[in-house]
Amino acid sequence: MKKGPRRLCRTFPDVLKVILPGIALCLCSLELKAASDVEFSGTLVAAPCVVATDSEEQTVNFGSIAAKAFINNDRSNPESFQIRLEECDLSMGSQVVVTFNGVEDADQPGTFTVEGAAKGIAVVLEDSKGRAILPNESLASVEISAGETVLEYRAQIKALAAGRVKEGDFTSNVTFMLEYE
Repeated sequence: MKKGPRRLCRTFPDVLKVILPGIALCLCSLELKAASDVEFSGTLVAAPCVVATDSEEQTVNFGSIAAKAFINNDRSNPESFQIRLEECDLSMGSQVVVTFNGVEDADQPGTFTVEGAAKGIAVVLEDSKGRAILPNESLASVEISAGETVLEYRAQIKALAAGRVKEGDFTSNVTFMLEYE
């Protein structure tokens, strides 16, 4: 007897049983990727010195000051702070001019305003020689040294009048700017 071509007849579910594992194997071997952007930005500056990291973001803490301290004095005890300049290269500049920027107190010109519950007070800044630092006005230039230069300052709380002082927490934000010559 002559045999004819042999037919393989499969049903659709049988075909899926053979094909689906192959497709699944292909899909598992594909790498899944997602794209996201990262933006980098900054400013390159030619500054003779680098501001020390402990000088960049400072908090001068006055602690607790008794409101009655302003009966006999219009200022609190001073709190010192400094701006440290490191890696100073005198070939790029030998002097620095500092400006303290902030909101001037409307009731006490020449002082920096405070925010918070406390009222009738403002922040006074002075250089190391006791000269007043006025808001948003440049100080006299200071000679910088090769390597490190430390700029010394002090802050005090000043009362408008003892009878106008109201107790409470307070803050004042002041930013310093350096300009090299």
